[in-house]
Amino acid sequence: MKRRPWIVTDMDGTLLNDGRSISAKNVDAINKALEADIQVVIATGRDYFEANAPLVEAGLQLPIICGNGSELRDNNHAVLHRQTLDHAVFSQIETILNKFDMYFEIFTTSGSFTNNKEKGFALVADMLLSTGHFDSPAKAREFAELRFTEGMLKETSSYSTLLTTKGIDLFKVLAFSKDAVKRKKVIEELEKVNVTLTSSGDDNIEIMHPCASKGRGVKQIADKYNLNPADAVVIGDNENDRSMMETAGTAVAVANALPAIQEISDFVTLANTEDGVASVIENVLTNIVRA
Repeated sequence: MKRRPWIVTDMDGTLLNDGRSISAKNVDAINKALEADIQVVIATGRDYFEANAPLVEAGLQLPIICGNGSELRDNNHAVLHRQTLDHAVFSQIETILNKFDMYFEIFTTSGSFTNNKEKGFALVADMLLSTGHFDSPAKAREFAELRFTEGMLKETSSYSTLLTTKGIDLFKVLAFSKDAVKRKKVIEELEKVNVTLTSSGDDNIEIMHPCASKGRGVKQIADKYNLNPADAVVIGDNENDRSMMETAGTAVAVANALPAIQEISDFVTLANTEDGVASVIENVLTNIVRA
């Protein structure tokens, strides 16, 4: 029996355009892949709730590797796998982040939380303004608030108290700072804790269980769906995509990907704003027909 390729795509900066939605062309390409019996999987740093929202909007039902491999869901929303951080490890993480006065959010089995929404708004707006993509503080603030709304971020007075609530487990901690020196010092401290560290942008640190990564998620999805990682075509743009690019048979970077990610890729496709994912899928479909 012939082995068939399957697709794994990152969301932000890859499948999603700069309006944080899936273009009609990308939706059409994904549906064509599914019709051709090619499995398409999402791999994202987002939690399940935030990851599923643009899929619902686009009318898509796909398996999702959430929280950089901390949780796996099938296309019917059922949980396939979870890898959570225990409270003792979180306590170490929280101590380090508070020591450096670093704003952070937590991703849990009950959604994502902030303990200071106003600080989060201000920090994210400031980071967005520094990119040069926004011409006024008001517009940057508006986009920052949109991130909180779309991400369904809830507020809690205490992370520690929340995490002692029965039934709430921790997937990921997401910390932010524009200060590269501070981030470096924080990473040096966190490397002494038994966690996985990565990032989805120049200004953040993603902290997960040591057995959680997109690469492991690809292997676990392959096991669940009787697929081969060597047949996977993965598409990404940032550091948190590195592990799955190193795991899959074919790694593709979008044109807007970090240079370091482009360097480890087999191919570079069009940017996320130019339907790069659709271009990859179309090439896969063409090669299957030719075969």
